[in-house]
Amino acid sequence: MAEFIPASQIRAGASSLPVYFSQRIHEILELPQLVGLFAGCIAPFGVPGHACLRLDTAPRQVFGEGELPEPERVLGFAVRGWDGNDYRVDLSLTGLAPGEPDLDPAARAALHAMSALYVLRGIALLDADDEPADPCRLSRAERFCLEQSELGRCDLDIGEELGRSAPAVRVLVERARAKLRPALLNG
Repeated sequence: MAEFIPASQIRAGASSLPVYFSQRIHEILELPQLVGLFAGCIAPFGVPGHACLRLDTAPRQVFGEGELPEPERVLGFAVRGWDGNDYRVDLSLTGLAPGEPDLDPAARAALHAMSALYVLRGIALLDADDEPADPCRLSRAERFCLEQSELGRCDLDIGEELGRSAPAVRVLVERARAKLRPALLNG
């Protein structure tokens, strides 16, 4: 189960970036877009690079952007994924001048909240990827999930039938609707 982060913590900090991130994250349908959004939202905090690591027997990078420096200039946030795996988001603090005090508690809370949301959406996007994406045609999985969703089945039941997670089913339905939207608008 994902860790609970209260809304007051998401709004913490001197910036509206965490709120912006939390509002935009569910519009993102591809992993590179998510990585770019996260990088853009953490950069004003003095964080020029990041990595999301899955903590198996040996930590391995799942996604991220930029270089991570020596361990003493990295801030890490542990996140339990909805898939039951443990992840850590490492943030490079090289944007802070040497000798500059560490991040204030509000900034740390904002970065922690954004990191948790980032991991949860990122692993859903990874779980939803299985076929080469055609920007104009629905994949088999997208078509199946959309049809089943429109029949009133819940994401969990659809996911069990497909061998996917409920968040991945939600991503597949969102992608299918995004692909169909232009055809519906043009008549």
